[in-house]
Amino acid sequence: MERAKHDVEGWNSAQDYIKSFQQYGGQETHNTRNQTQAEWVRPPTGWVKCNYDGSYNPLTQASKAGWVLRDDEGTYRGAGQAVGVSTNSALESEFQALIMAMQHTWSQGYRRVIFEGDCKRVEELMNNKTISFGSFNWIREGKAWQNRFSEVTFTWTSRSTNQPADILATTRLPNNSLFQYHFYIPSFLTNALHCNHFQFH
Repeated sequence: MERAKHDVEGWNSAQDYIKSFQQYGGQETHNTRNQTQAEWVRPPTGWVKCNYDGSYNPLTQASKAGWVLRDDEGTYRGAGQAVGVSTNSALESEFQALIMAMQHTWSQGYRRVIFEGDCKRVEELMNNKTISFGSFNWIREGKAWQNRFSEVTFTWTSRSTNQPADILATTRLPNNSLFQYHFYIPSFLTNALHCNHFQFH
C-alpha cells in the first residue's frame, strides 16, 4: 500500500511539475531542462549533481538513505548509503536522506551542488514554495547545511530517473554497517548508472 501511495504521489507531482515548469527549473544556466522526459540531466560546468533518496518502513519506522555524485561530464564521483534514525513518515526519511547527502557531499569538498530527489514535497519546502510547520526542524537543518556551500540548487526529478539513488536507499548495507561509501561503482548499481549515462548522450 505504501508503494502504491508513493507511486500515486509521484504521478501527481509530475503533473504539478509540468504545470509549474515555466516558473521553475527551466533556466538553462543550471541545465535543468524539462525532466518530465525521464532523462538524467548532467549539471552545468563546475557543478556536481547529487541524486538522493530515502526509504521508509512504516511498520518499524526504520529509515535509510542513498545518494550518488556525478560531475558535469556525467562521471561517477562516489556514492553513499546510510542507516538513519527512526522517522515518523516517508517525508521525514526523504529529508533525512537529503541532509545526510549534504553532509557527505560537503565533507568531500564539493561546494557547488545540485541536490536532486524524487520527492516533490522536499523540493518545494527547501525552495520556499510552500510551508510545513510539522517539518520545521528538518527544513531548518537542511537550510543550515545549505549555508555551508557556495551555491546549492534543489531540484525534483522522476522516480525512474532517480533509480540509482533509490537502489542505494533500499539495498542492504554490508556487514550490518550503518554507513557505506562506494569509491568505485558497486556492481548492483552498474546497470542503473549505465542507463542514466546514455540518456543524456
